[in-house]
Amino acid sequence: MLPSTPSKTAAVVIASRETAHTLLATLDALQRAIQAPTLIDVVVNGNPALASQLLTLLRSRQLLQRSTSSALRLWTLALGDKAHSMNEYLHRIWPGHAPAYFVDGYVRVRADAPALLAQALAADPGALAAAGVPGSGRTAAAMRAQMRDEGGLHGNFFLLGVPALKALRAMDFRLPVGLYRTDATPDPIFSSVIELDLSTVKPSLAGPARPQDRVLLEDMQRVYNEALIAPKDKRGYALTPAQLEAKGSVKDQHGWNGEIGNGNVVIASITSCTNTSNPSVMLGAGILAKKAVERSSTRLLKATWSRRPC
Repeated sequence: MLPSTPSKTAAVVIASRETAHTLLATLDALQRAIQAPTLIDVVVNGNPALASQLLTLLRSRQLLQRSTSSALRLWTLALGDKAHSMNEYLHRIWPGHAPAYFVDGYVRVRADAPALLAQALAADPGALAAAGVPGSGRTAAAMRAQMRDEGGLHGNFFLLGVPALKALRAMDFRLPVGLYRTDATPDPIFSSVIELDLSTVKPSLAGPARPQDRVLLEDMQRVYNEALIAPKDKRGYALTPAQLEAKGSVKDQHGWNGEIGNGNVVIASITSCTNTSNPSVMLGAGILAKKAVERSSTRLLKATWSRRPC
């Protein structure tokens, strides 16, 4: 149903792997949240079955017919690629005169979120876009902190103003296609193909003297003991008998004291810029160190926390 007056706002919902009911719930929440006359485009990429199921649900629910100021259009693209969907919307589907909300097909837009983004964009004449932040999920808190510290648009829900959209069109800007894949995406054509039988893969370690060297786990004890006394030009440490038996005293800030020597293991749970945005990774490292201490027959195995600056 086309609106009786020109839409003041546009929105695009991009979907591929969601269920039709999930996508319908997203549309329902979006309609309730956006109060202005809105043209909502649903772009389903690489999943014609989803588009057909959604169309059936829309007809049975008569979604958006509660509002005479809103219109809904459903598009389906053969290529299963989110970047392609965004490119198609920008250059072919966007009506050309209204700011546009970009929404992933599984997002439940909070009732006040669109208005808050519009207010933020209007408050700063120099701003080109405003991004929503996730409010639920395992990593929502970490993602919010990262977005506030580093800026940028979050792919789930953001608003682009008319100047930004027109500039992207004028520059013929397009996201690189092929970064997003679905089960329906055709296999790429490679110049050569290497096949690996995973049953032949064995656990291995790096070292012992150089990190680029690889030692099979089953050979680790023998190679390590040989490396302790091997000459340095043979990738060894050339330790004397006295050095082999040497011990070192260690203690930590919690009052633990002990001795360590060659062959003892120290595990450190290290966080860095590669995983601080994902608390589950940090907790996993800590649990690994804790379990290692619990399974050790002596107190020579020690877990420590450290923070490496990026």
